[in-house]
Amino acid sequence: MAVYKEVTGVVRLSKMRRAEAFAESCEKRLELLEMIHVIASFKHPWHWLV
Repeated sequence: MAVYKEVTGVVRLSKMRRAEAFAESCEKRLELLEMIHVIASFKHPWHWLV
């Protein structure tokens, strides 16, 4: 029973780490998109009107 709990704990930890890593990559992607959007809007002032 103790071994089972340890295994599920490790699986849960790895799932959490994977979820955190995924969230981080999503955040980085969003930041990148925002930067691109800002740069694009600076290059094309008419972007602000849209």
